[in-house]
Amino acid sequence: MATTVQEEKKKKKPLWFDKFIEELRPFVEDVQKHKKEILRDRYEIGRRILKIRLSPDFDQQFESAEEFMTMLEKSLGFSKPELYSCMKFAEKYPDFNQFRTMVSDTSESIEPTWRMVEHDLLWEKRPEKTATEKQPGEPKLCELEELLQKLSMIVSVQKDQTLNCDECEIKADCEFVKSKLSPLREKFGD
Repeated sequence: MATTVQEEKKKKKPLWFDKFIEELRPFVEDVQKHKKEILRDRYEIGRRILKIRLSPDFDQQFESAEEFMTMLEKSLGFSKPELYSCMKFAEKYPDFNQFRTMVSDTSESIEPTWRMVEHDLLWEKRPEKTATEKQPGEPKLCELEELLQKLSMIVSVQKDQTLNCDECEIKADCEFVKSKLSPLREKFGD
């Protein structure tokens, strides 16, 4: 049975791929060993991947960008999200030295970590919550869960049993929880 061009592309990697992996390996190893220049190493990983992805013959060599990233993931031991973040870093900051200058101008002698770069600089931040989503002073979810546990304790108390001071406090907390849950029930149903 004859194979199509796309099937051929899937079956074998380009001749240069192994050499490319060997070029990336020192940067990957430095990152994995937590060497000093982790940001520069991640930048170099991203810059080199981006260069391949943007090359004119990329589409002739790989069926999709996803296929290429999967091959890199398997060859380098980096997850695809990690590789995409490295690429985004190189794409957003084409000159690492300018990035370093920008960061040193804005921070107070704090060396940024990869986590800081990834979460604060690379990806769009989520919009601020509006006043209808969360009002100041509203309890956090964990506080509501704790209050719900207290509520379940009250339910187990028999009706004719007298409540001590702690239980009175719990009853007041339960009323608060009920008041917060009522709008949710109306909005989403029981």
